[in-house]
Amino acid sequence: MEVLPLRTHPPRIPTRQRHNPPQASWQGGYQKYSPCLRWDFGFTCAFCLLHEADFALHGVSGLGTFTAEHFEPQSIDTQKVKVNAYANLVYACRLCNRARSAAPGAAQSRRLLDPTRDNWDSHFQLEGDSLLPRTGDMDASYTWEVYDLDDRRKVEKRKGRYDLLSCSIDLLKTGPAFHKELIDLAEQNPQKELIEKARTLDTAIRQAYLIIKHYSAIPADAPVQCRCGTTDMHSLPEEFARQAVQI
Repeated sequence: MEVLPLRTHPPRIPTRQRHNPPQASWQGGYQKYSPCLRWDFGFTCAFCLLHEADFALHGVSGLGTFTAEHFEPQSIDTQKVKVNAYANLVYACRLCNRARSAAPGAAQSRRLLDPTRDNWDSHFQLEGDSLLPRTGDMDASYTWEVYDLDDRRKVEKRKGRYDLLSCSIDLLKTGPAFHKELIDLAEQNPQKELIEKARTLDTAIRQAYLIIKHYSAIPADAPVQCRCGTTDMHSLPEEFARQAVQI
């Protein structure tokens, strides 16, 4: 099972849009691209790097938690030339989408970084649960401000993943051996206290496994079909595949 890393580090290369869905011709047609975007961006917000699993226990489909973010806002694209253009879309969590609203792509000689063209690692660094712009990088600072990359809720979700996953992985590594020791002791000396401890530990190990499974890099509700009509590119992007942990 491929599981998310304790913390997702900024990608070292831009996220490549591998899918190329037929362009929708009706208003709001870009919403049909969601399955393609989910695979292209590894079920991860292109800006704050939070994964779908950081938001929902049983998948995000239909919850509106993630959305197609227009890199060139619809309010600026007055002729609606790019509203359904796949190349103008990135996968973003609702928190990032709302934080930006209609902020311009550039202001005061600073520009918004584009995760499909700029590698996040060159502009941002992960410090604990915070995703910070690199010192002196004005474009990164502007992007950090516009998308509010360290919104309190985002920092808490990063911390939540780290705490839950690290404890669960440790328990899954060490728990079974200790559980066997308790069972062996209980067989030699069948005390109620030992039996209860073994049962409690068994329950904790099962819960740890479920938590780890929840943080699968590819969620259980990952789409099997997309608007492209192909499954050839139903895999994690290179950078997220590199960071995934085999459990």
